[in-house]
Amino acid sequence: MGDKGFNRTYSMSDANLCMFVSNLISFLTRNHTEFALYGVDAGDVTALETLGNASKI
Repeated sequence: MGDKGFNRTYSMSDANLCMFVSNLISFLTRNHTEFALYGVDAGDVTALETLGNASKI
């Protein structure tokens, strides 16, 4: 992965973080109706997915 100009404040490996984000995106997408009640919309999911994809590079 390399240094991207930021410091980690977590001890999770990059692979585990990417898998967690991927699973979270799947869960949020599958259950979008329920999460909409809490203010989570498609834009939020897309933003999280974009950040997750950026961390895979």
